[in-house]
Amino acid sequence: LNKMQKVSIIIPINNDLAHGKLREQVEVFQNVQDIEIIYVDGGSTDGSIEFLSRFKFSLVNFPNSNRAERIKKGDNE
Repeated sequence: LNKMQKVSIIIPINNDLAHGKLREQVEVFQNVQDIEIIYVDGGSTDGSIEFLSRFKFSLVNFPNSNRAERIKKGDNE
């Protein structure tokens, strides 16, 4: 039998809590199983990291990076 591989979704963030979209994403992803959600933060100062730390997501801090760099960093985790 083939083992199912885990799917990872990499989401770059930077102060996304202030815009409300982070709350929406968490609502969708918090009960999804067999998918790893990796949030890569670019140095948020709006409480995004504190908010996400209450959930089961992987968090990577990569300050002063652009969106593409954060995606690449998440891919290496």
